[in-house]
Amino acid sequence: MVATAQHSRPSENTGRSSVAIRPGVEMPDWSQISSPQAEAALGAILEIFHFDDCFRKFDATVDLVRCTLLTLYGELGRAPRSVEIAMAAGLEQDQIESALAALRRRDLVVLDEQSGAVKGAYPFTERETGHRIKFAGTTLNAMCAVDALGAGAMFASDCEIKSSCRQCGAPVSVTTADKGERLSAVVPQTSVVWNGIHYEGQAANSLCTVIAFFCSPAHLEQWLEAREGSKGFRLSVDEAMQVGKALFRPVLAESRKHRMIELNSTITCPECAAQTKEEMPTDSCLFFYECPDCRARLKPLTGDCCVFCSYGDVKCPPIQQGDGCCVA
Repeated sequence: MVATAQHSRPSENTGRSSVAIRPGVEMPDWSQISSPQAEAALGAILEIFHFDDCFRKFDATVDLVRCTLLTLYGELGRAPRSVEIAMAAGLEQDQIESALAALRRRDLVVLDEQSGAVKGAYPFTERETGHRIKFAGTTLNAMCAVDALGAGAMFASDCEIKSSCRQCGAPVSVTTADKGERLSAVVPQTSVVWNGIHYEGQAANSLCTVIAFFCSPAHLEQWLEAREGSKGFRLSVDEAMQVGKALFRPVLAESRKHRMIELNSTITCPECAAQTKEEMPTDSCLFFYECPDCRARLKPLTGDCCVFCSYGDVKCPPIQQGDGCCVA
């Protein structure tokens, strides 16, 4: 299971254990695993991560907050603020803070030590990791190579991954097809993934740091030679994608028991027809808006509370939430 004989072998988890995270949704999704090597790597991750403990008593509110957080991460291209999560999930601020604390204890989010702000939520991070995922109009940092490969299936969206060889720094790129379900192209074709197995309290600072792309098996071997005793599995990019899909494909499946709130709206200027995508505030109304093209000053039409409700393709968050006019 290890790339070279001199590296110790991680224990194998021979049972395909899983946890029901919501009715009809099992985590991980073992149906995505077809390779024995991918199965062994996933089993080792589950064992070292104490997976059963992580998802035991995973209540509906905590699940909703996690799903909302990740959905907003993809929409905004950044970690959402707690007020944005509360608005989108239809929950109170104290419920969000309690759920984020629970997710942190389970090592499913990374929070700022001082402010409590979200700094990461697997598979994404605000930190530069060298693994960039580009969706339609959004680019995000992935925690590691496996996380990057599983993110497209989580969002049911094709993506382009830009990374580099951990040994030599040469570019490695991956594109997906069929809404993130399969590989479309891998450049260079000789690329592999090292799925290291190392965990010390927080995956973002341990496990994720040893799961990386390499431009060739030879460069992986060179990297490992300098790290005698490293535990892990050499995977093809397809095998690593299997692991990523098994971990992340279930995350948003059948999760929207509460209506999700869209925070972006495209305003069409009635004077010049220019269209501009804007992020909507969650705690105030935008009553006036200046078109960046013709400089026309827009204000809401009679009966509307804000310019998004009058000229946007998506109504403002309070109207979406059914709370009525945000200035009432």
